[in-house]
Amino acid sequence: APTITTRLVLGFRHEFRNSPVIGNFYDVDTPYAAVNAMLAQRLMWSAFGRYEYRRYRGISSSASAGGALEDRRDNVFQAGTQLDLFVSHWFYMGASYIATINDSNYADLPAFQNAAGLDYVKHLILGRLGVTY
Repeated sequence: APTITTRLVLGFRHEFRNSPVIGNFYDVDTPYAAVNAMLAQRLMWSAFGRYEYRRYRGISSSASAGGALEDRRDNVFQAGTQLDLFVSHWFYMGASYIATINDSNYADLPAFQNAAGLDYVKHLILGRLGVTY
């Protein structure tokens, strides 16, 4: 924490996650950064950035391709910002914006050349009401 009202976070995670829809599981490496700052007495601002390198395991291609296991690799970039106004010490309202970009090699694999919708950009805008206790 560089100041009493500011917090910086830098980190790296290496883990595997269950994937019931795509293959059996995936390995993921994630470097990330975040900053939180109290602006004025009742305004809290946050921002973050994250990159995930996902490697899916256990994806079986079609029987016509011999049922071989394929390796799907996704690059996921995510960044966002959030602003909260504390109306009182226990009640706040705010808004946030998150952008996500997914870049996959899945459509480049021989058994899945007709696959669509794997590369995308998503924008998410949320309103928030909250209570702290």
